[in-house]
Amino acid sequence: MIKSYGVYHWLGFDAYNIARPATFVIDKNLIIQFMYVGSHQLDLAKHTDIVAALKRLEATTN
Repeated sequence: MIKSYGVYHWLGFDAYNIARPATFVIDKNLIIQFMYVGSHQLDLAKHTDIVAALKRLEATTN
């Protein structure tokens, strides 16, 4: 699954054979509306970006 979503991290300074940190917001039709894939293990999506994506998704479903 991690290879399917493009988050597989084979080798790096801080990781070996694991998934990169990633955040996905997926709508009820299983379409990715927001995606963030970190470049290293401490590179995470900003909470404000996630909340904004969720608010956009909520606005389009109401």
